[in-house]
Amino acid sequence: MSLRTRIILLAAVALVIGSAITVVVLWKLNALRETDPPIVSKTYIPPQFQALRNSPGHTNHGQAKVECRNCHNIEGDEIRGPKIDVCVGCHTNISTEVHEAKKNAEKPGCLSCHIFTPGSFDPATACLKCHGENARFASLKPVGAHQSVRCLTCHKQHEAASPVPNGCPDCHEEKAADTGHGDQKLVGARQCLQCHQLHEGARYAPDRCASCHATAEGKKIVKAEKALFMQKGGRGHTVCVDCHKPHTFTKETVQPCVECHKDQKVLAEARVPAHRKCDSCHTPHDVKSAPVSCTSGGCHRGNATDHPAPQNKCTSCHPPHPNQLVSAAAITTFKALECKQCHKEATEANPFHVSKLACNDCHKPHKFSQKGKGAVLCKTCHTDKGAEVQPAAGHRDCLNCHAGAAHTPKVKPKECVACHTEQKRTAPSGHQDCKGCHVTHSGARKKEADCKKCHTEQAATRHGKKVDCVRCHQPHGPKGPAKPPACASCHSVEKLPGLHSSPEHHKCTSCHSAHGKAPKADRDTCVNCHKDKAGHEPSAKRCNGCHVFKQ
Repeated sequence: MSLRTRIILLAAVALVIGSAITVVVLWKLNALRETDPPIVSKTYIPPQFQALRNSPGHTNHGQAKVECRNCHNIEGDEIRGPKIDVCVGCHTNISTEVHEAKKNAEKPGCLSCHIFTPGSFDPATACLKCHGENARFASLKPVGAHQSVRCLTCHKQHEAASPVPNGCPDCHEEKAADTGHGDQKLVGARQCLQCHQLHEGARYAPDRCASCHATAEGKKIVKAEKALFMQKGGRGHTVCVDCHKPHTFTKETVQPCVECHKDQKVLAEARVPAHRKCDSCHTPHDVKSAPVSCTSGGCHRGNATDHPAPQNKCTSCHPPHPNQLVSAAAITTFKALECKQCHKEATEANPFHVSKLACNDCHKPHKFSQKGKGAVLCKTCHTDKGAEVQPAAGHRDCLNCHAGAAHTPKVKPKECVACHTEQKRTAPSGHQDCKGCHVTHSGARKKEADCKKCHTEQAATRHGKKVDCVRCHQPHGPKGPAKPPACASCHSVEKLPGLHSSPEHHKCTSCHSAHGKAPKADRDTCVNCHKDKAGHEPSAKRCNGCHVFKQ
């Protein structure tokens, strides 16, 4: 095809297209002339409607071809806010006890939840305007848990005043297993709600353990004030779920004590399996109170102790959980605390009894009291002194004289006068030292302490050679003669020879003295009574040469 032919064809096509366009334009113009003129509204539409018109509420109602005047008050040339109770005029099939839509109702109306303002529509967000942490209504509790969950997942906003949520296991499948806890007659969410509240966090659930278990019918009562406590440093049994794992409350799943007390050592734990079990001594729900008694709990019945105050129990000497006071050996043995840990005066290994004895040489383990043992205990070492002690009252117990001697025997013994006050008072001059005559531990008179040892002159006399001094003399009261007895107590006058039988000679002391070497027989002595014989044989020096007193 030649170039000329081509040009002619293109021109023809352009002419046809141009004619068609002209026809369409003319048709459109003619159609516009035939329709009504555009509506010009006299009502003032506020400029903010340009933003509000795209809100979920306006969009939905626009698509439903709801006229503006059906909802809004149109007064004169201006569109105002929506009419009161406008929603229920159309939505007659929707009724609710929760979110009232009636006039002057105290509860929120439809527009509290159904959004007619800009922004995306999120029912959860809309609900939390009233039910969030900063509750709009004081009577409503703020939602804590489930804030990120759409409220309508569980609640039906147009139904009962107390809506029942969906079953908890529908979402919490991992907690759906039967825990065996609480009222087993309840099922689903109602069982969960025994411990949990819908709109509070899980951390609040343990607070309800105490209220249920304090009055648990048919079960062991657990008192929170004993089971829960806080120690220094923030440690302790502060909540039940520290040991009882939530949703698995069986005994088999209780967390072992060692999980928290890994560093807690126990006395003789290497040898005694029972000591490694915490509940052998501790009551699980009252661990801080006195543990099970070692002697009454069935383990150490034969090892009851008489250790005095302050505590009088095994753990006073045997710390159940050894610390720095006890050597490392105590963890594998029953080694007790050293006595000096409490008895501060015991500063050495053998602190008492002239540093010759250890405490347990006298105080045997578990039998500490020495009350009433007295000489029996002392005689185990002091056999020689013990042999001297007589069963006479007062000298039976060594500590009556040796006060405090068990720990400090160097202390001077008690003076005899502390007990023998009457003997001290009545003892003649020269007889004040009790030990000069008496054996210290028996109280008996020493054999070598005879009166004749001191009174040698008197001992050489006739009475001194033949008669025991104490027969006539009182060494000290209250026993013994108050004064020397009459001669007649021993010498019967009727049996005396010679002139002794004469009544004039019955007064022994006229001629005799107790410790005189011989009777007085000189002339002066006789003439003292026989004055009428003063001139009788004046040259005679002794009268008894003729006037005999012997057979």
